[in-house]
Amino acid sequence: MDQANKNSDIEKNRDVAAFAWTLIFAPVLIVMRKDSEFIQFHAKQALVFLILAVLIAVLPYNLPKLNILTVAIAVAGFINANQGRWWKVPFVSGIINQDLTPQNITHILKNLSLNSIDIIQRIFKNTASHSHEVAKKAHEAHENVGDLKGQMSFLEREFVKEKYLRGHNKSELSKKAQEAINKIEVLLINHKFIQDDNSDFSSFTKSQTEVLFGNFDNKGGVIFVNFTKNKDSADLTFGSWCGFAVVFDDLDKEISKIKCLI
Repeated sequence: MDQANKNSDIEKNRDVAAFAWTLIFAPVLIVMRKDSEFIQFHAKQALVFLILAVLIAVLPYNLPKLNILTVAIAVAGFINANQGRWWKVPFVSGIINQDLTPQNITHILKNLSLNSIDIIQRIFKNTASHSHEVAKKAHEAHENVGDLKGQMSFLEREFVKEKYLRGHNKSELSKKAQEAINKIEVLLINHKFIQDDNSDFSSFTKSQTEVLFGNFDNKGGVIFVNFTKNKDSADLTFGSWCGFAVVFDDLDKEISKIKCLI
C-alpha cells in the first residue's frame, strides 16, 4: 500500500481502529474489516491483550499488576489509533506479523498460558508476607483503576470527545456565534455545573452528570449529555452518551430543549 492510500486508510478508519482497543471487538474487526490495513494492525495487537485478559480472568490468582498493565495499554492503544498512529506494543509486533489462522491463535494461546503459569509460579514462590503485600497492592489497584464500568466510561468519553466535539477554536468564530456559545455556557453554569473550559470544546460536571459542548462553527454546535433520561429524543447516541444538535439561529428554542435535558 502506497503512502497516499495509507493516509486515506488512516483518515477513514482511525475511529474504528481505536474501537478495537475495547478488546472485545478485536476479533470481530479482524474478520470483518480485512479491507483496512490500519484496522488490522491495531485489532491484531488488541487481540493479544484480549487473550491475556481472558487468561487473567480464568486463572485462580489475583494479578493486579497485569490487570493495570492491560488496561493502560488498551487506553494507550485507543488514543494512538484514534490519532492515526501506527503504534507498536513492545514484544507484540512479532505476534501480529503472523497470519491469525485458528491454528496460530491456538499456538499463541498455548504459549501465553505456559508463560503465564511460569510467571505465576515465580510470583507466588515468596513468603506469606509477600502474599499480604500483593493483596494490599491489589486493593490499591482497585481504587486507582476502578471497575470495568469506569474504564468503559472513560473510553466512551474519549471517543465522543475526539469523534464529535473537536471543532473550530471559539476565538476564531463570529461575534454572533461566540455570544450564542456564551449564552449556552451561562445556562449550564446556572444549573450548578462546574465548567472545565478548553480551546475547542467545553466540559461541565455536576454530581454524576456530565455535559460536553463543542464542534463549534458559526451555525451551531453539538451537546452530549451523560446518563440523560431523554435518550429517545437524542439525535445521536453512543454508549451512555446522548448527542443533540444546537442551531444558533433558533437559540431560544434550543435553550428550552437543553433545560429539559438537565
